[in-house]
Amino acid sequence: DTTQRAVPRHRMRIYVASIHWNNEEILRSHWNDAILHLAEEVGSENMFLSIFESGSWDGTKSALRDLDRALDALGVARNITMSEKTHHDEVSALPAEHGWVDTPQGRKELRRIPYLAGLRSLSLQPLYALLAKGIAFDWIVFLNDVVFTVNVILII
Repeated sequence: DTTQRAVPRHRMRIYVASIHWNNEEILRSHWNDAILHLAEEVGSENMFLSIFESGSWDGTKSALRDLDRALDALGVARNITMSEKTHHDEVSALPAEHGWVDTPQGRKELRRIPYLAGLRSLSLQPLYALLAKGIAFDWIVFLNDVVFTVNVILII
């Protein structure tokens, strides 16, 4: 790309929320580097990263630990929570009052969207603590297991 990027008129504060499950491949191939690039572009002091990892059995936890060390070196504020509760634990649990559906096969199954919404809410918990301390953000961006570039985020 030979086009020149416009310099932002002001530094925006950005809160990045993300949930991950068995995403080692994309974390190592694209995602971690893109997050580090985003922190460099907006300034480490202008970014907070909140990640909730939910019981992965691949190398996701290791990839996130690598990211944590790199973010620490840049001075990026963050909260990375790694859960030991597996997908099997979730679907094997006794059905709760909400978030489950009766299937045509006569079973109760965990509904995906309410489950993911609950995880997304967990990734927002640090935001409330920061707001209570008077730390506000211009943007809240949800970036899960997608390939993204910093140019796209900064243009928006």
